[in-house]
Amino acid sequence: MKKIAILTMSLIFVGTAAFAQQKAQDVKREKFQKSEQNVARENPQKCDHQVHKMKTPEERAAQMQKDYNLSERQTADLTAYFKKQQEQRAEMTKNAQANQQNRREEMQKTQEANQQELRKILGDENYKKFTEQRSARMKNNGERFQKSDSTMVKQRMKVQDEQGQKQQANKKQQRKKAPQKTSQKAAAVQ
Repeated sequence: MKKIAILTMSLIFVGTAAFAQQKAQDVKREKFQKSEQNVARENPQKCDHQVHKMKTPEERAAQMQKDYNLSERQTADLTAYFKKQQEQRAEMTKNAQANQQNRREEMQKTQEANQQELRKILGDENYKKFTEQRSARMKNNGERFQKSDSTMVKQRMKVQDEQGQKQQANKKQQRKKAPQKTSQKAAAVQ
């Protein structure tokens, strides 16, 4: 009976410790992400990426007008296109109760239709340029996340190394103090 009680208590203790450790890691991760976002907002030059905010359809169309030398008609069409796209996204998120697979298929169909419409508005040459730039952005975003992951791993390793060095230094100091204490006790006995 004692063994069962001790085993139960030890399992509860281990489970609680594991849960607390996971919670602490989640809190640290959130703090790190928030601090990184704050640095990016306050001083974008110090951060290797920008904090992204969603642009309005008008801002997006104006930016593409500059990038692709579009006419006023094309810009107006793009603004309408982006507004329609925004409404579609809002509708999809509103209907979040739908089956995930159905939503995925619906989003894929909508995305393909949107790409065809965008190709009509921009023309083949500008659409090709647009897709190349988008691919480059996506590649850069992937590299940025890989870089930030590797940077975090390096930081953790550095902290662990520093902690290990401190522990070794403490052990050496304790070893040095231990012989001194025994020699002092021996002198006191004599």
